Order: sequence, then structure tokens, then C-alpha cells
Amino acid sequence: MKDEYGFDHASDEVIAVRAELADEVVQALQLAGLPAFRSDHVSASRPGAVVHVHRDADLASAAVSASWHGDDRLVEAAMAAVAAGDPHSPDVRRLGSVTLHMQDALIRILLSAGIIATLNNDCIDPGDVLVFGRQSELPPGLRPTLVPLSAPVKRTGRGSLRGRIHIADDFDGRPEDAAGPFGITPPLSPP
Repeated sequence: MKDEYGFDHASDEVIAVRAELADEVVQALQLAGLPAFRSDHVSASRPGAVVHVHRDADLASAAVSASWHGDDRLVEAAMAAVAAGDPHSPDVRRLGSVTLHMQDALIRILLSAGIIATLNNDCIDPGDVLVFGRQSELPPGLRPTLVPLSAPVKRTGRGSLRGRIHIADDFDGRPEDAAGPFGITPPLSPP
């Protein structure tokens, strides 16, 4: 099947399988307490996780994706700042930060539900989460595992570095020749 622009679309059977996966994604996110819906069922301007079923026949990526849509007030403030020529405004940074934090949360929630999800390394939709299927469909050796972003810090107790670190006696001192360029006058020495 082709659309009005001449692009091939997947068959109805393939779309049905993708829609089933999208419904599982929505259910997993809702069970975690997040508002989630399919983009073809509800208005995408509603805040929450928006799950998309891609209809393209030839996909170089995932057939289902999810993205976070913030409240319209946040989105409109960021868009207004960009339109006004201020792409570095706090509103734009806040929207980007929220989107990336929610992307990470969506991925972790889906992985915990047994659904294979990863971030989108794409500059067009960087906040998208790509969904590839269920982990149970993969052989055990190929199933992704959730790895913490950083290893926990091992606490060794107070004084464990005693004798290993040396701090010079004049550590807090200020070289007199460095003070002048900054407009700092040397302290008066006691009489």
C-alpha cells in the first residue's frame, strides 16, 4: 500500500501487530502511574506519554515509539522563546531537561515491564523512546539488562586517605602578584 506521497505502508496485519505492542506500552506506563495514550486514539496535545505506531513498510528503526509531551504551557513558553530568537532561555532548557529526564524514566519503566526500549540517537526526535518488542521473544543471551548509570561509591570511612594526600602549608595563601590584576589589595600586615 502507498500513501498520497508514494511511500509504502505496512500491511494491515503488520499494523495490527504494531498496535498490539503499542497497547502493551501504554498499559505498562499506566500501571506505573503515568498518563499514557496512543497518538491515534487521543489528541497528542494532552500531557503524558504519547505512544506512536509507525505505518511505514520499510523501517530503519522501531515500529513503535513513545515520547513525553509536557503541559501545553511549558511547550508554548519554550516555543515562544525560540520564536523570539532566544533558544537558550530557561523555558527552552526546562522543556529539554524535562523531556530527557522523562525519556530515561520511560525507558526504565518499559524495561522493567519486559519491553525492549532504548533512547533515540536522532537529532530530529531526540526525546523519543524506541520500542522494539518484548524481551520474552529474545533468546536469554540477547535480552537487555538494566545497568545503573553509575557504580555506587564505596565508602571507606573517615581518615582512610590520611598520609596519602599532602596539602602545602601555603595552600590558602595568595601570591601577592596575582592579587593586583583582580583589583584586590594585599591585606595590611599587623603593626
